[in-house]
Amino acid sequence: MPLPYSIAAFLASSVIALSTLYQVYLWQRKEYRIDRLRAEIIQPETLTTSNWVWIVSFFTVTTILLLRQIGLPSSANNLNIIAYVGLIAQLGSQIQRGYARGIYRPYFTSKAYLVLTLLIFAAVGLMAIFINDQTLIPFQLFVSTTLLPVMGVLAIMIANIITYPGKYRIIMRAKTIRRAYTGKVITVTGSVGKTSTKEFLHQIIKASGKKVTATKEHRNSELTVAQDVIEQLPKKPSIYIAEAGAYRRGEIRAIANIVQPSVAIITAIHNQHAALFGSLENVAKTKWELVESLSSDGIAVLNYDDPVIRKRSRKYTGSVITYATTDTNADIHAKAVTYLPDRIA
Repeated sequence: MPLPYSIAAFLASSVIALSTLYQVYLWQRKEYRIDRLRAEIIQPETLTTSNWVWIVSFFTVTTILLLRQIGLPSSANNLNIIAYVGLIAQLGSQIQRGYARGIYRPYFTSKAYLVLTLLIFAAVGLMAIFINDQTLIPFQLFVSTTLLPVMGVLAIMIANIITYPGKYRIIMRAKTIRRAYTGKVITVTGSVGKTSTKEFLHQIIKASGKKVTATKEHRNSELTVAQDVIEQLPKKPSIYIAEAGAYRRGEIRAIANIVQPSVAIITAIHNQHAALFGSLENVAKTKWELVESLSSDGIAVLNYDDPVIRKRSRKYTGSVITYATTDTNADIHAKAVTYLPDRIA
């Protein structure tokens, strides 16, 4: 292979290696959800240098391919020069991102390995499709590296289909374990403050001498909560605290169907994740699914300082305990709160 083509191959293989690791990391962080990744990409503030490089590369590649498809002539030398510039820019943006934050690596679970394998096959497949002209090898490599993130979407769709039966079995097993559990379940949701509230409750109840456990780290989706239930409820704590997060209507209800809360806490309702929910009303309806999941003897604990929660609480006919720091009409009203380095007084 001529030296210039060897250089192009080195650039392309480096881009593919770094891009593949980053893609698996990013998909894993977004729970392998296309809607969550799309919502982040369309936010202007999330467009990094590497994002812009890919956008320009994608626009360039698709334009050239379209022009060639309709028969417009193009010089192999010019196309290869564009490819070298594009590959250098892609690798440079990957290195710049790695220098700023380190090389992104996913937490290697079975699904991460599956997605990584599918992405590798996608990269090989792209090169097999596009590398068919010896005079255009650099450009064809550039096409392959540019289209790899698009193939990543297909890889995620395939991975989600393959792993769905396993996810279903985990959720069903968690529901079985929960039905046999006789302790109390406190479930916390809200636009902000979920994890802090969960951890505060855990420490307070633990200090009282009761056997209590809580969902680990940021386990707050349907699957991760189910996994936590399987892991922790067999230990038979007297109280289990679960955190429930959501990005779509119905997702809080799905978690509640697993944990069957005795107490539902809503910390706040803000217009967070607006690109996914669409409106504050949809956020409110989603968070309120937790309260709607309570049995007749369940208790809703609600932040009365939040105007959206306050409005909904007035219409709720079940058992409610409200709390606030500014609204004196709440059942529990905290005042003169002092934040110290090691505690809140």
